[in-house]
Amino acid sequence: MNHPVTFNDTANVANRQHLIGEAHDRRNGDNASEELKALISHLPDEQLRHDLQRMKRHLDSGYLMEPLWRAYLLSFILNMDCTNDLIRRLERHSDLVEICGFDMDKPLPDRRTFDRFICSLASHQDIVEGFFDRIVDQLAKRLPDFGITVAIDSTSVKSHSNPNKKDRSDPQADFMVKEGNIHKVWRWGFKLQLLICTAWELPIAFEVTHAREADVTQLIPLLNKAKNKFSWFKPWHVAADKGYDAGYNYKAIYDSGSIPIIKMRGDGKKADARYTLDATGMPHCQANLPLLLLGHDKKKGMKYVCPAKAGKLE
Repeated sequence: MNHPVTFNDTANVANRQHLIGEAHDRRNGDNASEELKALISHLPDEQLRHDLQRMKRHLDSGYLMEPLWRAYLLSFILNMDCTNDLIRRLERHSDLVEICGFDMDKPLPDRRTFDRFICSLASHQDIVEGFFDRIVDQLAKRLPDFGITVAIDSTSVKSHSNPNKKDRSDPQADFMVKEGNIHKVWRWGFKLQLLICTAWELPIAFEVTHAREADVTQLIPLLNKAKNKFSWFKPWHVAADKGYDAGYNYKAIYDSGSIPIIKMRGDGKKADARYTLDATGMPHCQANLPLLLLGHDKKKGMKYVCPAKAGKLE
């Protein structure tokens, strides 16, 4: 007879993972609870909690909005996969229920209650984004070199609608694939554009776009969004991968007083030996003279001309 460990049984695997998680929680329960309580209590969410009370009419469930908000935050802090996972953790750990602020004498909210709460948050994105901006402002005051070097990249946001149905529940979702992957994997949903501080690996600004929106067009709007919101945002360097390689992005970063660090897009062809690039990315002719900038094309990028052909030099 085979040992039970060798069985390819999903339920047994999940049960073992659950037992391991409970053992870890017992060993670290007190410390983890104190850390979570301190983290939740020190968030600058006073304005958000005040705004949530105005959303109460959207949540006809009898539960207070503040505990639901704290539970929703915990689901991300503790890396929970779904709403059902959050509910199971609340049912097993009374310390999490206390941290959230639920009434211990009443039943915990069910999935439908959390779903309605999340829908209410989605319809008031300005409230959530204002809370996010206040946190970023506090980070800039407390963390040295915050925002000095920043990076921009995109990631996929999964949509739970079925793309195979004729009438989709999420008609704005679409397929996307990360450019440059050797084994391309198509995903269904949206794109999250993130501007982060590379020193602390913390976000500064974000934007959710349709999947069909090209990354190259999102760099300038995201930088402008951060500059309009935060007076302290004056990065020295702006880094990005080749998905953002375009002449107008280089120019916009230079004009703002920063240095672009963007990987150049290869076209699979042999490089033109007539021109070379210096350390700043400026093209030079064979006489080692910088080419003259004519302008830029939205699709092809910056347009240059040889100074001799332009009549500036012999």
